[in-house]
Amino acid sequence: MLFLVAVLMLQASAERLIDMSHSVGEHSAIFIGYRPFERTKFHKGWQNAEKNLWIESFDVSFNEHMSTHMDAPRHFNPDKKTVDEIPIEDLVGPAIAIDMKERAASQDNAELAMEDVQKWIDENGPIPDKAIIFVNTGWGVRYHNKTAYFGTDTNETSNMRFPGLSIEVAKFFANHYNETGRRIVGVGIDTPSLDPGNSTTYPAHVILQAEDIFLLEHVANIEELPAIGAESYTIPTSDSTLRRAKMLFLVAVLMLQASAERLIDMSHSVGEHSSIFVGYRPFERTRFHKGWQNDEKNLWVESFDVSFNEHMSTHMDAPRHFNPDKKTVDEIPIEDLVGPGNLILVLIKLL
Repeated sequence: MLFLVAVLMLQASAERLIDMSHSVGEHSAIFIGYRPFERTKFHKGWQNAEKNLWIESFDVSFNEHMSTHMDAPRHFNPDKKTVDEIPIEDLVGPAIAIDMKERAASQDNAELAMEDVQKWIDENGPIPDKAIIFVNTGWGVRYHNKTAYFGTDTNETSNMRFPGLSIEVAKFFANHYNETGRRIVGVGIDTPSLDPGNSTTYPAHVILQAEDIFLLEHVANIEELPAIGAESYTIPTSDSTLRRAKMLFLVAVLMLQASAERLIDMSHSVGEHSSIFVGYRPFERTRFHKGWQNDEKNLWVESFDVSFNEHMSTHMDAPRHFNPDKKTVDEIPIEDLVGPGNLILVLIKLL
């Protein structure tokens, strides 16, 4: 009972919504060597003898690169955007799904090749403007098996084996706007990283984030997407990029599409200056990485561990918060999170 986050929601048709996120909790995937999830009970139980007031609330701690999350461009480039600087309009756009399952199944550390991208273009036409590209490696089915997902049963990153992007494809995506006038705003994948497991310099991250392209990792349910024709609503919850108060969660927890021309971000940020209920644990962050990782100064990484009470800033109280017999956030049907006027209650799943 913690924070289940729906980072990414996609409207595949007028009748169907796909939750493309994994939960955040004790069993969430976390990059090897990073701080795992911890929760501490703040309240859980009846608050009086009459048993007519139940409260559940938890303090949580973890590294921001846990489960389905966004790498904002600042993660690998100190001069690029943090999550709070990404225009909200860039978080909604056409989703395309590029398949590389066969390649990923046949070799360790397989890379999405230009052959795969060109095959998609030949079958579906040009990549549309403001596209969010999802790479279907088939790895998502391994998510709950750490050894299969990371390709190793050790805690050594040098032993990791999983698919990612080739340098050639990363450059093609990064240069797409200059070549065609159509922007690629984000790239997502169903593995722990956009770079293959054996990478030590993370060139796909570096190349894409130099062009202010956001990245999505540990994405769920990519296999349910059509190759083209879906609309993606990307709701960042972790930013790997911190700056000022708008740092990690709830960057667009509540987004309302007031018209076809306008999006309204109806959330406050989470950070040191966030509002928190009196007596609850305030936000804290600890630097895990921040700075150049080599003497050549061509590999910058920012990443933080964070701790806070789940009732911070703009958030959802699931029915279980005040009633032990009612729904946790993960039990709320995703269809109930979208309402008239395209109000998208996205989606801090506060369990």
